Amino acid sequence: MADYCRFMLPRFSRSQQRSLWLRLHRWLGLSVALVFVLLGITGSVLVFYLEIDQRLNPQLAVDAECQPHSLDEQFASLQQAQPDRVGSWRLELPLWPQQPLTARYMTPHETRGEAFAPLMVAVNPCTLATTSRLWGHTLMTWVYQLHLELLLDLQGRLILAVVALLLLISLISGIWLWWPQRWNKWPQALRWRRSSHPLRNNLQLHNLAALYTLPVTLGLLLTGLILEQPGWFDPLLKTISPASPQPAMIQTAAADSAVSRQRASLQQVMATARAALPDGEIRWIYTPADANAAYMLRIYRPGDISHRFANHKVWVDQYSGQLLAVKTIVAHSHSERFMQWLHPLHNGEAFGLPGRIAVAVCGLLPLLLFITGLQRWRQKQRSQRDRKAAVG
Repeated sequence: MADYCRFMLPRFSRSQQRSLWLRLHRWLGLSVALVFVLLGITGSVLVFYLEIDQRLNPQLAVDAECQPHSLDEQFASLQQAQPDRVGSWRLELPLWPQQPLTARYMTPHETRGEAFAPLMVAVNPCTLATTSRLWGHTLMTWVYQLHLELLLDLQGRLILAVVALLLLISLISGIWLWWPQRWNKWPQALRWRRSSHPLRNNLQLHNLAALYTLPVTLGLLLTGLILEQPGWFDPLLKTISPASPQPAMIQTAAADSAVSRQRASLQQVMATARAALPDGEIRWIYTPADANAAYMLRIYRPGDISHRFANHKVWVDQYSGQLLAVKTIVAHSHSERFMQWLHPLHNGEAFGLPGRIAVAVCGLLPLLLFITGLQRWRQKQRSQRDRKAAVG
């Protein structure tokens, strides 16, 4: 059978293989390059999107020297400003002193039908003033949606997943074209060689820039692909490592005559969570969606891969304020941990500030590759025209 396949399949010489890979690399580059450039530039901006957003909106800044009101007072101010928003709020506690409390209402009627477009309300902890904004209606969230889905909702995510696959093929073809055939050629291939010829320098810049940023670029493409279409990979991940079960909880009944229907204060809820995980930092509080739900808190602890979107969780009874359940990352399955790593790897947070800077810099690489690749292609086009003119 193997002999039959070898007989039937066409055999390509080294030069023919190179010609095929070169065409594939060229046309993939020309067809999806602009999307790659767009993703790179927007990704660079989004690495620091919280900081940029606050710079663009100085009215959100908080006086770091003021005496803040309690979280319960801030939440009451939020509810007073948004009395018609019933259900759960997601409260993000500030990452730095000048940042306000940020509350998200996930299902506002203004953006009904969109996959992700929450209402965002900033609460100044000093003045209790609130500022409401819709996701996608501010510059930085618009850039986020452009990067995530090309402003096309779920269809855009599918398009970008296909683009990521094509870019991976383009990356592989580029490596194949660059790969030295002899070991003694490697030292020259890995370093910059001075040349007075601008076209040769252009090719070197194209090759070496792609080569030395390859680990970051490959990581960004792979994590971006999975983040865009996690459903493509869920069956495999669950087969390898099924998701861990949610902890069992018994919520105090709202109608229990022995228990007041009044909710526990946020201060009491946070005290319960801190007692459960004393080395943790509370990052998010999800208020109960209805009378039968519980508070859920996301807590950062040393060793957690993400500071902002912490992965340790605590559930607290909304009436008694008692602890219902705790789920630390130790209890998470390997597939859950894998998914938790994706976003911090994609934005560089996994490696701290140096990682974020590296991702921001590498986001400019697609523009460089596009410019140098386009110049290389145009140079070859001119050479072909010159040869045809000389023959004619």
